[in-house]
Amino acid sequence: RYDNAATKPSFAEAEGVLGQADVASMRTGTTANLFGDGSLFGIALDAHGNLYVSDGANKRVLRFNNAATKANGASADGVLGADDLATAGAGGVTESTFGDQIYGLTVDAAGNLYVSDATNRRILRFDNAAAKANGAPADGVLGVQDFTTVQFSRGVSASTVGAYVYGIDVLADGVHSHRSLDQHR
Repeated sequence: RYDNAATKPSFAEAEGVLGQADVASMRTGTTANLFGDGSLFGIALDAHGNLYVSDGANKRVLRFNNAATKANGASADGVLGADDLATAGAGGVTESTFGDQIYGLTVDAAGNLYVSDATNRRILRFDNAAAKANGAPADGVLGVQDFTTVQFSRGVSASTVGAYVYGIDVLADGVHSHRSLDQHR
């Protein structure tokens, strides 16, 4: 965390860190204050200062409430994709699980979290994400016909993705956009 990042000179030291005890540590794990190895691809911040972090190696998304006020090494306050903060997600293709490639995260103005579950070639929507209980199911799915289908064909239509979804965003007018890369090119 860099407080007042816009005023920081190049190579300024960070004021805080999440996922480690301090800025010099490099541990991995499956606890409320550690992330899996090499799997942090997406972060999103909502209007209330809650930070969402994709922990793909552990097949989960961690939520840190009021992230700017957290002490170094603070535990997450919530988790999606796993039953509790001390375990990894089971993986799979359901409304409550992710694959191991969770790339993009974004939050819209209403506090709905969108998660690009690249392994399963879909985007999951969690309404009012900050209020979700640990392991709560998604409220919607984009890019596939239902929560248990994986679209493996290269074809893309108005309702399917057909490739890994790496980045997503919600525009100011509420329109969803995504960036994907077809692995078969």
